[in-house]
Amino acid sequence: MRREYWILLLITIFGLFLRLTSLIIGFALQGNLDISLFPDEANFLLGARYFYYGSFPPTFLYYHNSLILSPLIAALYSFFGVSAFAGRFISVLLGTLTIPLTYLLGKELFKNEKKALLSAFLLSISFIHRFWTIRALADGPLTFFFILSIYFFIRGIHSEEWHWYIWAGIATTITVLVKYPGILIYLIIFSFLIINIYLKQISKKALLYYLLTLVIFAFVAVTLLLSQFALALQPLNQISYFLKVLFSGSTNPFYYIFYSFFLNIFWALLLSIVLGIILIYSIKKHSKGDILLLSWIAIVFIFFSFYGESELYRYLLPAFPAFYLLISHFFIEHFRKFRFSVHRFKFSKNSLVALSLVLLLAGFITTELFIGESLIVKRSTTYGGIYRMSTWFNINSTQGTKIMAPSNSLAQLEFYTNSNFQYFALTTRDTEIAIYNYIQTLNISYIILSEHFPETLSLPIYQYINNTSYYTLNFSYSDGTFETSLYLVK
Repeated sequence: MRREYWILLLITIFGLFLRLTSLIIGFALQGNLDISLFPDEANFLLGARYFYYGSFPPTFLYYHNSLILSPLIAALYSFFGVSAFAGRFISVLLGTLTIPLTYLLGKELFKNEKKALLSAFLLSISFIHRFWTIRALADGPLTFFFILSIYFFIRGIHSEEWHWYIWAGIATTITVLVKYPGILIYLIIFSFLIINIYLKQISKKALLYYLLTLVIFAFVAVTLLLSQFALALQPLNQISYFLKVLFSGSTNPFYYIFYSFFLNIFWALLLSIVLGIILIYSIKKHSKGDILLLSWIAIVFIFFSFYGESELYRYLLPAFPAFYLLISHFFIEHFRKFRFSVHRFKFSKNSLVALSLVLLLAGFITTELFIGESLIVKRSTTYGGIYRMSTWFNINSTQGTKIMAPSNSLAQLEFYTNSNFQYFALTTRDTEIAIYNYIQTLNISYIILSEHFPETLSLPIYQYINNTSYYTLNFSYSDGTFETSLYLVK
């Protein structure tokens, strides 16, 4: 085996070690592996549990019944049992495999093994990538298949062999079925082809193959999505939301772009400088690899900017490998020009530039490894209040007890309590009597209110529940930032 493959293997094993450490040790230090379930995770895990036991998930699981991810998690339940670990392991596995895949793409784009290896290493230690690939969410698998699809397309464009486009179409279809943003792959490749055809670096034959792939496989992907009623609603709702924001008379969509870009001032400025320099360099050099990566980052960023101020880094996860590839390309390319030239312990001007690049990269690596890990562990107790409420129900309530809680917490509650109770979303009725009558009609025994779900804080029930004799506070839990309370209905 060639030396670079041994290095790649070590990088991949190291990346797997970091992810397993974050998953097992990081969460275990907080007391329980399952305590940190996000609402979206609970939807996937619960949906997979329904598949595992041979039934269809309830309607409140909305879009998380992925045709790809939920059945994969259900299959893992056969080996590990129904647990958060089993659901998260598929993300860990595909997140780890993204590392060598990034290497292959980098090598194909730049024909340089050092650049490919450095990009793989940066992805392996990326705390943002680690954070989202140790959770039972679609974003890690989405990123893996996203890169796989682009890799097949690039192989096809470089070789002009049609069978690579077939593989690209299949991979893109899988990506779309994992999560609908996979459709952006076609837009990224199209922009890449148009720019390079204009620069006369790629033949029109590649564009023809691409269009045939688009017509065939985009139709297949959309057909598979719309054939499932539970799945059909979410892509259509997301498109509707996107268009509503785009054409809204009250909210300028460009506000969200600027908001997202400056969500973190330091990283935004750093990213602006780096991408600006690379863009100028790419235009000057007509670098196909840089053009692809810049198109990739820009399209993913602009698309998700319309979603406003919510978990931007999670949505941008498919663009992070492209960002690390750009960093690696830029660093290796310029480090070779400014490499050290020590003569009698005197540094040249170029040596100082090289030293600065090394220190910048070393600081980045240190931040990713140590500060990033502390952030991962810190957030491992998120939504701990819902977990403790569920534990209380398991001990103190009988099967069939009816519970009313924030709609986004229902999957968490059901997963934690093994579907032993009945779950209802918080009522939106706007008067004290109407709220109580509705609760009595449903025969609700307990109500959970939580600051973890800000979309529910404006509901009238929050206003009345502490001001009447209809409800009694059983107990509450605070994680230092958010409070979760359990009320008994009299």
